[in-house]
Amino acid sequence: MQIIIGFLAGMFFVGVQLLQKYGYVSMVNWDKLGNDISTQIQQLTVNVDVTNVHSLFHTLGIL
Repeated sequence: MQIIIGFLAGMFFVGVQLLQKYGYVSMVNWDKLGNDISTQIQQLTVNVDVTNVHSLFHTLGIL
């Protein structure tokens, strides 16, 4: 799960960098972006039901 989140965060970062490089975004406020993403991740982790995650992993054959 952490690998998936890391991969998605990395792809998002690369996407924002490309938008900035090609002039679609003139400036990125990285501090605000980091704080907002951190807040959203914290809210998601509070709302995750462990039994649902376990059944998802079992369905995928991970556990």
